[in-house]
Amino acid sequence: MTLSYLPVFLSPLLLVAYCLFVGYACLALLNTQRTTLKNILLAPAAGLSVIIVTVFTLSWFGLPVKSFGFTLFVSLFCISAVALFYKKPLFPYKRYFLFFSLLLLALCITGRPFLQFGLGWYGYLNDDMLNYCLGANYFLEHGYFGPLNTNLIVQGKHYENFYWFEFVPGAFRSGSELLVAWISAVSGLKPLQVFMPTMLGLHLMIIQSIAGLTYTTRKNWRVPFLSSLLYTTAAMASLGIYYQLIAQADGLILFIACVAFLLRASLPHYKHGKWRYGILCALLASAFAILYPELFSLFILSLFTYYGVLFLRFRTVDLKIFSLIAIITIGCALFLHGYLFNFFSIIF
Repeated sequence: MTLSYLPVFLSPLLLVAYCLFVGYACLALLNTQRTTLKNILLAPAAGLSVIIVTVFTLSWFGLPVKSFGFTLFVSLFCISAVALFYKKPLFPYKRYFLFFSLLLLALCITGRPFLQFGLGWYGYLNDDMLNYCLGANYFLEHGYFGPLNTNLIVQGKHYENFYWFEFVPGAFRSGSELLVAWISAVSGLKPLQVFMPTMLGLHLMIIQSIAGLTYTTRKNWRVPFLSSLLYTTAAMASLGIYYQLIAQADGLILFIACVAFLLRASLPHYKHGKWRYGILCALLASAFAILYPELFSLFILSLFTYYGVLFLRFRTVDLKIFSLIAIITIGCALFLHGYLFNFFSIIF
């Protein structure tokens, strides 16, 4: 082990911090501020949603990720800073530090190979990782729909061109490749080099999202802390990172966030709350559909089950949920536009 690799070891925290910054600004604008710590814990998921939907949209309309990656990074940072300055949400540092300590623990448990190998650590180096990296190379150099250079394919050069067949006629999900491509464009490193730091960053976001899902009140801090601690120390959770299951990792983050924001007995009441909350949930659901649509049907099943049980127990359901679902549906249609065909072809 060497301290020269310490920046690489800490780099997943930078991804979490950036997503938290962007996501907390998003939640400050669109969600109630009555549960400040819950917002902070779920902020990385919201920030990831903003990044994914924005990168996806720009790529869909023909821009290579390397042409806008760093500009988008700076733009989102500046917009978030202005939003936070305008809304001035509270940040409970002392209460958050307890959960932040779990991120440091997870980094030491799961990310310690970084201290030995730096960016040369590739986990298990399975074939999925190489496919994701080649797909990321495709989006770095091309817009979503190409153009396809058949001459390079015939000459056996630039194998990322083959992934045009996967994403365009194949209509395969592309969220993880777009995320890796964006981080590669921002950092100036190759997708293969940023893949494992991205995996660790997503692992830390899962831990924080679990805490956000289970957090209810200030007095009930033990439940979210112990829930996150169990996941932090779970060998199978670390194994999933070493196996480089990136779509499952980022999909789980958005699944948890969608459950946390939508499976609730009553909707938040604040100015223009239904519309703002609907936009927030549409953003989360759209990013979820882009990243890991295979799990989306399970979320829909959970949604119907939750409100069905709620109705059977109390014989009442907040009727605003139906208008909220309509807003979310319209929002998803606008965010996803042509990708809806890909989405339905995958889940069905």
